[in-house]
Amino acid sequence: MTRRILAFATALLLAAAAPATADVEADINAAYQAADAGDLGEAHRLLDLIIASGELTPDRQAVMLEARGVILVLMKQPAAAVEDLSAALAIAPTYTDALYNRGLAYIDLGRYEAAIADFKDVLALEPTAIDALERLADAYVAAGRPQEAVEVYDRAMALQPDDGLLVYGRAEVLYAAGDLTGAIVDYSTAITMLGEEPALYIARGDARTDAGDFDNALLDYNHALSLSPRSAAVYRSRAYMFGKQGFLEFAIQDYDQAIDLDPDSGWTYFARGQAHAAAGHVEEADADFMQAYAMGVESAQLDERLRAMGVIE
Repeated sequence: MTRRILAFATALLLAAAAPATADVEADINAAYQAADAGDLGEAHRLLDLIIASGELTPDRQAVMLEARGVILVLMKQPAAAVEDLSAALAIAPTYTDALYNRGLAYIDLGRYEAAIADFKDVLALEPTAIDALERLADAYVAAGRPQEAVEVYDRAMALQPDDGLLVYGRAEVLYAAGDLTGAIVDYSTAITMLGEEPALYIARGDARTDAGDFDNALLDYNHALSLSPRSAAVYRSRAYMFGKQGFLEFAIQDYDQAIDLDPDSGWTYFARGQAHAAAGHVEEADADFMQAYAMGVESAQLDERLRAMGVIE
């Protein structure tokens, strides 16, 4: 998810336009260097000192609060980020970077309607902000409003019709909304615009699988493998397709390959267990279900199987 990370550097440059004492200016420069080096903890510590210094004008205080809010978003502390970003907005209500990053923090908190409101406010001030349009679409999807997300992507694509990533984003939303035909069309267009990207072929293959177009889905997965032979994601998707067709041995072979390439995916063990169970391989299925359980997979189907095995009540 894109954040307006550059807002941090911009904020520090703006702060330098009205310098405070030498100590505070040194802290501002050091905070920039720490953030640029990826030392978020040190950047946060220095911003604490800057904000508490009492030497900043209100505008500069808003800038520093927004910068600390960005750091907190990056540090996976969205609730604290919302506090700082809201404080910045209380000083500067039209501060679009603060609105944008607070919207991201709200998404992290699962407060999707609040995120939608913030991104709309950004767009009221910056109608052509593509990043805000994309994040607004994300928030609509998360809120269970995919059709509105599609409309937002249409708006973004009217602004940048040659942006293949926007086409890909709309394809993902159409897929989530259950419009498989529209998703396949957009995936195909994205492939034409973005070139030979394995993820695009996997995504189109998944849509074709769900649409029952197994022959073309297989072509997509095989092409993705030719581009990325060690992609566990391709093997997982192709295995799922084989399973839907009832080709259980082929499915199991692909799940084996996916696990060899990515042994840390509990969901792949669960999926292979389902294929083994459907093929009548009871011991193998039970072993995979136990492994998925040990790796933290949560699923009503897995729970049902574990109860039958006497593992849980």
